[in-house]
Amino acid sequence: MIEYLMSLMEKPKVMNGIKALLIFGLLLIYPILAIAQSDTNLVANPGFESGTTIPLNWTFVSINESKPVWSSIFHSGSKSIEISIPGTTDLKSGYLQSDLIPVESRTTYTVSAWGKTRGADGTNAPTVRLVELDENTNRLHQINLPVFGKGTNDWEQKSMEFQTGSNTSYVYVYANIWDGYGTFWVDDVTISTEKTAPSPTPNGATIAYMGDAEPGDFGKSGITELTKDFNQILPQSPTGKVDAIILLGDMSKISQVRKAYSSSTAKNIPIFHVIGNHEVENNDDMAAVRSSYGNSLVPLNPGPEGTDKTTYSFNVGNFHIVNMNLYWDGRKNDAWFKYGDGGGYVPDALYNWVNTDLAKTSQPWKIVVGHEPLYPLGYHVGNSLDQNVENRDKLENLFISRKVAVYLSGHTHTSAVQLKGSVYHIAAGVTGTGTEKGKDSFASIIYTHTNKANDLIITWKREDPTWATPKTKVYTIDNDETKGPVRSI
Repeated sequence: MIEYLMSLMEKPKVMNGIKALLIFGLLLIYPILAIAQSDTNLVANPGFESGTTIPLNWTFVSINESKPVWSSIFHSGSKSIEISIPGTTDLKSGYLQSDLIPVESRTTYTVSAWGKTRGADGTNAPTVRLVELDENTNRLHQINLPVFGKGTNDWEQKSMEFQTGSNTSYVYVYANIWDGYGTFWVDDVTISTEKTAPSPTPNGATIAYMGDAEPGDFGKSGITELTKDFNQILPQSPTGKVDAIILLGDMSKISQVRKAYSSSTAKNIPIFHVIGNHEVENNDDMAAVRSSYGNSLVPLNPGPEGTDKTTYSFNVGNFHIVNMNLYWDGRKNDAWFKYGDGGGYVPDALYNWVNTDLAKTSQPWKIVVGHEPLYPLGYHVGNSLDQNVENRDKLENLFISRKVAVYLSGHTHTSAVQLKGSVYHIAAGVTGTGTEKGKDSFASIIYTHTNKANDLIITWKREDPTWATPKTKVYTIDNDETKGPVRSI
């Protein structure tokens, strides 16, 4: 019936008044459909289909003679945007930028985009970014979607949930290649208040984990040696990319860690700090970690009051990460040193928050990080979380019941992988000048990523004896729970 009425409107003898009446009637009959189609995506012209010389509602900005162009290679529709840097020299590309998009403050949105790469390489892989602005269009901060893989990759969707700040009035989206080269296509950009389920990708997100470095004990050489290991994060990655870096504690002094990080090739990758016993002993380090919470480009779910800036959770790709501050007293002091009496105890408030947080997430893979291991080997045996066996077993049972796949820690200066029941317990060893502490004499980097079947892959990379000839071990956790954890090396 609808098709018949619409066909009548195409006949020249049908009066314009009848057309208007019919359209009005259709909107009365199908108001929900009309509203749903207009409200789902806040991005105007998200597939770049409309426009003459450039897409409507978008701007092309040139940098280094690089300028985005319309492309007939597309994910959907008939067009996309192509951004390209020829050659093999790291450069900053021109970028594609959306019009300003009005949003509500303190509101959760999901931003997503489809991307495709060809010959992408260099320091950084291409990605899509979102910038928040206040009512006067002053820039507040930026978040980056997980990067699209290096090399040549077919269309894949990247998605991230974020919460606007208290002063946010507008956002805009832009896409570019930053310190890299190759070709990057972008299509179907969305911002919505509805959660967007990410489409399966070949590798999903990749996270790198590094343990105790303590560069503060070694002055300038501490910065130099840690910079060398930061520079290996991308080259050693099993997927050629890294979406987040997690430092597993005892990276004191944080100011020196930041110098090493900012001068390394990993400087544009989001970084997260786990509280270790050496950070707890240094007021400046604790202040730096707390301030990094507010500066995070990745949306964070705060922990219980009293440790809400040093305990939190967040999502990266298919991973839900819970970062536990094991040096909280359960009340107000998030820097309570717990060797000796009371050591190895996780306060009920922290245990309950972790339990609730793990129960709420819908992410397929759950990973918990904390400085102290549950089952230490070689060093700090008896004064880690094993100091209180009853509490340790309670925490382990929580991990099992909430289907935590991996618990990563530092503290022992000794790298180790143990499978306890269904949970992998990984001690990340050392990095930087931590190799001079008398335990592991080599630096290690741990990676987690998912493959096309959504199996979780753990990769342990270590110097052997240098990063030029690394030693690699791989552990696979099968996505099919009936098979249980499968170890392969």
